[in-house]
Amino acid sequence: MATGSTVLRYGAGNLSGTPTFAGTVNVTYGNSVSMPTITPGNELPVSTAVLNNLTVSGTTVTIDRDITVNGTLSLSGAAAVLNAGAFTITMNGNWTNSASTSAFGPGTSTVVFGGNTNRTIAGTAATTFNHLTVALGAGNSLTLTTAPTVNGALTITSGSVAQSTGTLTLKGDLLNNASATAYSAGSGTVSFAGAVAQTSGGAFPTSFYRLTLNNAAGLTLRPTCNGCQCSDADEWRTCYGSEHIDPGGDRQRFPHQWICERAVPEERCHGSQRHSDV
Repeated sequence: MATGSTVLRYGAGNLSGTPTFAGTVNVTYGNSVSMPTITPGNELPVSTAVLNNLTVSGTTVTIDRDITVNGTLSLSGAAAVLNAGAFTITMNGNWTNSASTSAFGPGTSTVVFGGNTNRTIAGTAATTFNHLTVALGAGNSLTLTTAPTVNGALTITSGSVAQSTGTLTLKGDLLNNASATAYSAGSGTVSFAGAVAQTSGGAFPTSFYRLTLNNAAGLTLRPTCNGCQCSDADEWRTCYGSEHIDPGGDRQRFPHQWICERAVPEERCHGSQRHSDV
């Protein structure tokens, strides 16, 4: 099969044998009234270097293996669903969801954005992931054009995440193991909205523009703010160590240095890390 070829699969049709791919290939799954749910067959390359674009349009596809997408993963059409189960999707390209907010069934999967160029999560509909990992090359960023929901852990291993607007909803932990500048907040909101206690931690502090807490079990910030400078005349705090915030603004302070504090409903500040009283 020649480089750049596109395989179109509708319904029960399948390849009887494993094709020989001369280079990269695009795979598109389309709508079929007779078989609205598709399990990939031999048309979906096993090699991590072969699959370029993956498109799911107006049908349900349930993957049965780990896959690597080197181009764009596109979800389109109101009936489009991609179920990931417990598998890993490695994205060496961009993610576009123009189908619906339920178009990706995350299951217990992990989506990993890798490679040495910038990536985007975009489209007209927000995507819900389970675990989301950013493992990009130095100087490369994952831009959240359409801010997603992450049910599991958001882990920044290398590279960075850029959010301009919207609300990034986290129901698990945020782990920043890349750098102190690995998350660019823009004017966006990060909402911690899990059902159990959450942590914003990792090897490096994370800077937020606006943080909201919608978790009755609370949030632990580790490391916490370090000389955060706010946008108005009131003083923030200089603090070191870790802190746990419960809804209502109650704090459990760990034995470290605390210099100054204030209590307001919401802060907008920039620095090594900021957070808000909720």
